[in-house]
Amino acid sequence: MLDNSLKKGTIWTIVFFLSSFAKTIILTPLMLVYWGSELFSFWAIFLSVRAIILFLSDGFVRYIINEYNLLYHHNETKANALLASGLSFLLVFSLIICGVIALVFGFIPSASSFVFNVEQGLFAYLPLCLTAYLWAVCIQNMQRMYAATKESCSLVWHNLLFEVLLLMAEILVFGVLISYGFGFKISLLVHAGVIVLLSVFYMVHLFVQYPLHQWMQLQSVRVGAQHFAKATQLYASNFFEKLSSDGLVLLLSFFRFDKAAIALFATVRTIVNTPLLAQNLLLNTYTPEMQKQFSLRDSAALEKLLHFIRLRLAPILCLGIVLCLPFYEPVFNYWTKGEIDYNDTFMILMLMMAVFNLYGLTYAFVLKGVNALSQMFVVLLAKSLLLLLGFVWAKQNIIAFAWVLLWVEFLSSLLFLPLLSFAFWRKKGLQLKAKDAWLGLIPYFLTALILSLYFLFAHSLDSLNFLK
Repeated sequence: MLDNSLKKGTIWTIVFFLSSFAKTIILTPLMLVYWGSELFSFWAIFLSVRAIILFLSDGFVRYIINEYNLLYHHNETKANALLASGLSFLLVFSLIICGVIALVFGFIPSASSFVFNVEQGLFAYLPLCLTAYLWAVCIQNMQRMYAATKESCSLVWHNLLFEVLLLMAEILVFGVLISYGFGFKISLLVHAGVIVLLSVFYMVHLFVQYPLHQWMQLQSVRVGAQHFAKATQLYASNFFEKLSSDGLVLLLSFFRFDKAAIALFATVRTIVNTPLLAQNLLLNTYTPEMQKQFSLRDSAALEKLLHFIRLRLAPILCLGIVLCLPFYEPVFNYWTKGEIDYNDTFMILMLMMAVFNLYGLTYAFVLKGVNALSQMFVVLLAKSLLLLLGFVWAKQNIIAFAWVLLWVEFLSSLLFLPLLSFAFWRKKGLQLKAKDAWLGLIPYFLTALILSLYFLFAHSLDSLNFLK
């Protein structure tokens, strides 16, 4: 099924996944022990704010990479010109974003207390850390856009190798700083510096191998701005996607959920996101191949790839979720060092949400990869509106909010995404079988059923023990 380049990409994706997992497993308990749950919740809010602010930048990177990969197989010269214009505009745009954020926080002191839900002046260094981190991620975004030159040559594993090295450096530097008592401010600034240095190093490597002579010319910036304007729906979709994923911690803070609930959500979400991260990483590895088959209108090859993802890859991840059921609570308690109270109801609901999300990712994989902007916009807008209504309904109750997440994911992944995807494929002349997709739901429903039965069984045992 998979050629050698995809096999290498799969192997390095697994290595990258394990490295990401190691980063979370190592750094989270260190932060909780040395910083405490309050500063840890600020860290979670901090990452959420960063994701929301950079939704335009992230969306533009994905748009240019997708267009580059789709164009490369027809006209390499035009593809390179497109990439050069994208990089040129992204640099100018990044400077503007970071400058605006620095000015807002610098001249409006109350902005920091509003965003981070903290008394004015209590953590005055948060704006500085945020600006530095934003600039680091902007540089990293430029590096990831340039790395499309590797993707189009079926060398995705080269990019993954670099990402693994970057993760190892982050774990080492961040871990040492926290362990030796360096504070929140120094740790974040040094971490941002490591990201910048390594990203610039890889960009120099890419420039030597794949020079783009048109980059950073006035005409290139102008053309990049034109491409930026074309992807308005993508930015809107990206914003709503960030809002309904990374932005949830910020919304929890905005709707005044207490810090204990935010810390619980951030840690549990990290655990249940493990299979989602694994599938997303593998899908990113297969994206260039999917884009090639879509560009060539090869329905049979595309059907085989989707069949492999939906009926082989994702069910393995579902099986992993089920097999880990007895270990979630002890692992959580050991991992958080007793700083956060475990809630089994919240964990099961979040796991069920993740199972349905796994199914939906197989559709979003294609729609995102071919810049199906209107389809993704409709799904993510509906999802975000439902989530905002859910925040109001939950009334600062974290269990009620978990039910909201579950039902919103059920509707978006099992209804909205499949229907819009098949309508889009038919419009593009691709003959993909809807029957196979609906039959593919069986492993996911079985997994959700097992999670429900396990929860009921565990609570029945607790009730019997209580009566005794």
